[in-house]
Amino acid sequence: GYLGPVYSSASSTGLIMATGNVGHHLHGRQDETNTYFSRDAGRSWEEIRKGSYIYEFGDHGALMVLANNREATNTILYSWNEGLNWTEFQFWDHHIEVENIITEPTGTSQVFIVYGRRNDKGVLMQINFETLHERRCSGINAAGADASDYEMWTPADELRSGSCLLGRKVTFTRRKRAVQCFNGWDYDRKEDSQPCSCTRTDYEC
Repeated sequence: GYLGPVYSSASSTGLIMATGNVGHHLHGRQDETNTYFSRDAGRSWEEIRKGSYIYEFGDHGALMVLANNREATNTILYSWNEGLNWTEFQFWDHHIEVENIITEPTGTSQVFIVYGRRNDKGVLMQINFETLHERRCSGINAAGADASDYEMWTPADELRSGSCLLGRKVTFTRRKRAVQCFNGWDYDRKEDSQPCSCTRTDYEC
């Protein structure tokens, strides 16, 4: 197997998954390689699973799917709350060496393809989470309110004070972490962008 990449998708605002280890450098020891998650665009990280996995986002980041990529498996793990809880699903009676998990390019679907190899032959498995019937998220127009399933999030550069990034303050609407609901393919993410006031460091002679 190989280490999963630092990975996100355009529809999964601020969400990133990666494999690696805690330390000053990356090493290949399997017993110290784990899977990590960030929901603030990489400023902070948390370990979400022990071991190395390959992964994918679906439903605008509301659904996360993992599979072991170091040894043959016949199960995947999925989470509706950004890794707070995981559910195991057996997708076949036989084990395969998983090479990757993919979904359609925009990352808005709840249908995934797991592909790999078994006995030197290629294997494709389709997994459809639309049949799980999680409830539809609500309250997008009242993001941040207790009754809403959505929150407001503003990325920031830790090297500068405030919430300006590349000269603009951009606020995104995204689903709260702990709620377990689906966005749907037609979910329209709200975004507000405002220019920031210049500071002394923005000028030169």
